[in-house]
Amino acid sequence: MDIPIEGRTKRMARNSVEGMMVFEFPYQLRFMKFNFIMIAVFMLLSISSFAQSSYLLYHEKVIETEHLIVNHQFEEAIASYGEIFKSYDFIFAKDYKVAAQLAVIVKNESLALEYLMQGLKSGWPIKEIKKNKLIRPFFDSLPKAEVDALIKNYQQSINDSLRTEAHDMFKKDQKMAIKALFRIGQKAKNRYYEEKFAPHSEHQMAHLIEILNKDGYLGEQLINNNYWLSTVLSHHNSISSAYNTADTLFDYVRPKLLLALGKGQISPFEFALIENWKIAAESNHGQASYGYLGPTLDSISIKSANSLRNKIGLRSIELRNKLVDIQSETDIDFYLSGHPWQDGKISVNTN
Repeated sequence: MDIPIEGRTKRMARNSVEGMMVFEFPYQLRFMKFNFIMIAVFMLLSISSFAQSSYLLYHEKVIETEHLIVNHQFEEAIASYGEIFKSYDFIFAKDYKVAAQLAVIVKNESLALEYLMQGLKSGWPIKEIKKNKLIRPFFDSLPKAEVDALIKNYQQSINDSLRTEAHDMFKKDQKMAIKALFRIGQKAKNRYYEEKFAPHSEHQMAHLIEILNKDGYLGEQLINNNYWLSTVLSHHNSISSAYNTADTLFDYVRPKLLLALGKGQISPFEFALIENWKIAAESNHGQASYGYLGPTLDSISIKSANSLRNKIGLRSIELRNKLVDIQSETDIDFYLSGHPWQDGKISVNTN
C-alpha cells in the first residue's frame, strides 16, 4: 500500500554507497512546502470546527460533574449525569459506569439498575462488573435472559468488519514490536525500529488514513474498543527520537484525530496518550506534556499539561488525583486511564 504524498515521513533508511552510510528520503522534496501549508490550513479549519463540536461540550460537562463528585455533591452529580445522558446519542461507557455507582452511593436503586443496564448495552464487560463491589449485587439480581438480550443489543450495534480490520492492524503491530525484545542494547533496538518497524508503521499509517477518510476513527463509538488503534498510533509515535522528530505522518493525521475527537469517536485520553508518545520520543522523555510518560511534574509543567488537557476536554492533573482520593474513600471505580505513578496518582512535585 502506497503512503499518500501528503503524509509521507522523512523515514531514515540506511544504505551502503561505496562504504558510506546515507539517509534516504522516500518522497519528493518539492512537495514539502506545499504540504506543510496545506496541513497548517487544515489544522486551523479543524480546530475551528472542533471548538464548536458537541463532544467538546460533552467532556466539559463530565468534568463539571467530576468536580461535583470530589466536592461530595453526589446528588447533584447524579442529576448532572442524567442531563448529559439525555443530551447525547452516544455515551462513553465509563460515564454510565460511574453514574451507576454514584446511584448506589445515594441509595437510588432504580437509577443504579437503569445505568447498569445502559452500561451493558454499551459493552460494559461482565467480568468487570463482577469485580465491582458496588454494582455486583444489582447485576446478580438481573434475570439471565435480560442480560443476554442487553449483550445481544450491544453486539448488533458493532460493525464487525471494521472491528476485525482494527484488530488485525493491532496484531500486526504487536508482532513487529515483540521482535524488538530480542535486540540487545538500545542502539540495536533503535536500528530495528528505524529500519524494520518504521516501514511497517508507515504502511499501517497509510491504511489508517484510508480508514479515517472513509469511516472515521475506530474507537469505542464504532467498534467498542479504545485500545487497538491508539496502540498502533502510539507505536508509530515512539519509534525513536530521530525518526519522530523528522516524522510528518502524524502531523497529517493529527487534524483528522481532532475531528474524530469532536465527533466522540476518540476519547480525550486516547488523543493525549498518542500525542504524548511523540513528544516523549522527541524529547527522550524529558518533556511531560499531558502528564503521561514523562518525568515528575513540577509547577511549570503542571500548568502546561493542564493547558493541553483543557484544549481536548481532558480533566486536569489535580482533578484526576482528587478522584483517586474519592475512589479510596467510597469504593467508586472511576476506571481512570493510564498507569499509576504514586498511590494511583500522577506524580507531582510543587516544592
